[in-house]
Amino acid sequence: MSFKSGSTGKLYIANTNLTSATGASYVGKVRDWNISFTQSPIDTTTLNQTDRTLTQGIRSFNGGGTVLYYNESNSNFQLLTKNMIATSTTDPTARDAGKATEPSMVRLELECGDETISVYAYMTNFAITCATGEVLSASFQFEGTSAVKTFEFSNG
Repeated sequence: MSFKSGSTGKLYIANTNLTSATGASYVGKVRDWNISFTQSPIDTTTLNQTDRTLTQGIRSFNGGGTVLYYNESNSNFQLLTKNMIATSTTDPTARDAGKATEPSMVRLELECGDETISVYAYMTNFAITCATGEVLSASFQFEGTSAVKTFEFSNG
């Protein structure tokens, strides 16, 4: 019996051309990632029933992870921040102060070895951690939109 290891985790992100098979860019090394799927049932019980009945309701998913920053040509750490951190050259006292680019939907591809999950999502949280003697890292969270694009996990 073999176990999957998180040591090969990767994160790809597509900010433009979301539906292109080659549109995602490699972000960098992933310390960890997670995704959670939920389906809320809808109550269909009527007044003349004595037992509760349900039907399938809305499905949703969310998740997050931690990306490690390293200074290599194929690291694309800032690609994650593009939808969370917007800078502005506007004078803070101007009428349009605080206006920056709006967040947009992204396509995330989470990998662990040969296993892949690809989803459309909105980035909802981004936090950078810099600690003495540690590698600079950033944790991120997302909320999914629509159905999962790809869910490929093998049985063996």
